[in-house]
Amino acid sequence: MLLSLDEQMCKALVHSQRAQAYLRERGIPLEVALATGVRYLPPGLINSLETQKQRGILLRWAERILFPLASPVGKGYIGRSLWHWQPGMDENTHKSLLEQPRRPRRWIKTNPAGWFGVDPDQLSSSIILVEGAFDRLTLLLAGFDAAGVVALAGTAAPNDWVPSHVKSAVLAFDGDEGGKEATSRLEDQLVQAGIHVRLCSPPQDRWGKDWNERYRGIGLESLAPVFEAYTGLCRPACP
Repeated sequence: MLLSLDEQMCKALVHSQRAQAYLRERGIPLEVALATGVRYLPPGLINSLETQKQRGILLRWAERILFPLASPVGKGYIGRSLWHWQPGMDENTHKSLLEQPRRPRRWIKTNPAGWFGVDPDQLSSSIILVEGAFDRLTLLLAGFDAAGVVALAGTAAPNDWVPSHVKSAVLAFDGDEGGKEATSRLEDQLVQAGIHVRLCSPPQDRWGKDWNERYRGIGLESLAPVFEAYTGLCRPACP
C-alpha cells in the first residue's frame, strides 16, 4: 500500500513546509532527499483513502518521513515519526517525547525491511556502511556516490546479504555502545565472507555520536575520518 502511494507521498514532501523544515534542521537539502526516494506521509493523505481498512492499515505510518528500503526479497520503507515535532526542537528532546507511554514509535519498518541504499546488484565493489538514514544522506551530500553508501537503518544485518561483487567495506557506525557492538559483530560477519574491512567510528568528543549530528555541528570537517578510511580502502583498486 505504501508503494502504491509513492507518487503522492513524493508530492506531499515537495509541498510540506513542516517536513522540509525537519529535513533542513537535519542539514539535508530537499533535492538530496528526493533524489534518494525520501517521502512524506501526511495524515490528510491517509484520510483521503477510500476504505476504512486502508486507513486502518496505514494509520501508524501517518506523519512520518519515509525512506525506501532495498533487499534481495523486495522493497520496503522505514519511517521516522514527526509527531509533535516543532522547528528548533532538539533531537534528543523529541526522542524522549516519543519514548513516553502510548506515543508513536520513533522508527517503524515494513516487512520485508532491508537497507536504505541501492539494489544489491547496483552496489559498488567498495562500500561504506552506516547506521542511520540521515547518516547516509549526509555522506551523499558530502559527495560520496549513492552506490557506495548503505544505511542499515539500525545495527542488524541478515546473513549473506552482501552480493559477491562487494570486496571491501568501511564500517562507520555510531560511536555509542550499540554502534561499537554492531561494528564488532558485523566485522566478523563480513570478514568470514571474505570482505576486506576498515573501521571508522566517530571520534569521542563533544560533536556527537553519529555522522549527521557531527556534520550539523562542524560541517565537512566532521567527515574527514570517513574520507580517510574510504580512500585507504579504495587505494589498491577502486571501482
